[in-house]
This record gives sequence, C-alpha cells and structure tokens, in this order.
Amino acid sequence: MFPDSDIAKSFALGKDKTAYFIKFGIAPCFQKQLVKTINKARPFVLMFDESLNQSSKKKKPDGHTYSFFGGWLCQVKIFWLRIPGTCNLLQHIKECVAQLNMRQLLSVGMDGPNVNFKFLDLIQKEHAELHGGAQVIMVGSCGLHILHNAMKAGFIAWQLENLLRAMHFLFHNVPARREDFTKLTSSSRFPLSFCGHRLVENVPCTYSLILL
Repeated sequence: MFPDSDIAKSFALGKDKTAYFIKFGIAPCFQKQLVKTINKARPFVLMFDESLNQSSKKKKPDGHTYSFFGGWLCQVKIFWLRIPGTCNLLQHIKECVAQLNMRQLLSVGMDGPNVNFKFLDLIQKEHAELHGGAQVIMVGSCGLHILHNAMKAGFIAWQLENLLRAMHFLFHNVPARREDFTKLTSSSRFPLSFCGHRLVENVPCTYSLILL
C-alpha cells in the first residue's frame, strides 16, 4: 500500500488490534466531527426507527438526525439504543444526544403513524421547560411519512415525476445523445435518476434538472 515507506512495509496489524483502533481511536474522532457538523448546521430533526441488529438478532431503535448543511439535506446515524421501552426512551435518547445543541431541535419523528405519543408529550414538555417555552414542531409521530405523502401529492399534481423520469431516460445509456448535448451546450452535467419510493430524497435529482 505504501511502497515508498520502510516503516509502512514492516507494519503488521492483526484483526483484534485493528478493531481496537477503530472503536477507541477512529470512531470517537468521527463522532466528534459529526456532532460538530450537526451543531454547526443549526436546526436539525431527530428521528429513530427500529432496525435488526445482525449481531444480537434483535430489533433495536436507531437514531438519525436530518439537517441542512451546505445547501443539502444530510442524514446522519448518531446512536443505537440498547434499552427500548417508552418509559425509559426519553432518558436514553437524552443520554445519546447529550453533545447536541437541543435548543436547535426542530422536530422529532418515529416509525409508524400511531406510536410513542407518550414520548412526544414528554419531550415537548421538557423542551418547553428548558428553552423558555419553545416547542418542537409536531406533524404526527412520523413526520417523514407526512412529508413523503405531501411530496407525492405535489409530484402528482404538477406531473414532476413524469418530467424527471423522462429527462433522465432521455440521456441514460444513449452515448450519441449525450455527446451531441455536450457539444451544443459545453456542459457535461446530466439529469439524475428519480426515486419513486423516497420522494423527499429527490432534491439532487430536481436540482440537477434546474441547473440544466
């Protein structure tokens, strides 16, 4: 890997030591950088969802944050809850996001439209007490579902889905057409593919069409 370094050539590292370096050396550094980036981005949305942990073969809630950074919507997985349950959920989430500036919390979302309403009430009351009566935005227990359906309605009403798909396939796997377009416009930027089941993540696709 490093032919110009005698030290690197003689360097040996087993799997146990590699795992140790990653867990206690690299991972904390990455975590600090992620926390710094989220706090710098200001308002963020906290979401958690159940996912299967392959090592324990049990479902545990994963936590994610969504925030705008550099003009783009960024998703970051920030924690994994070891102990689920509505009674302890608020306390465990507070421990996991202790390094985040919770004053910038915009909204909270969860999986499913009718779950964990007790948690929403608890976090709403505590947020108001800690931050001068400020409250987080509530759009149901899963804001992602609400926003997805809202985006879907807009795409259907304005027929944007057909436009975005057509523009992508107009140049997709057609080298001659791409070459002619590049010659005429001096641009090598082409429309990105449209995702029909993750509508809120079609910002890059829409933005690529605007740039054309």
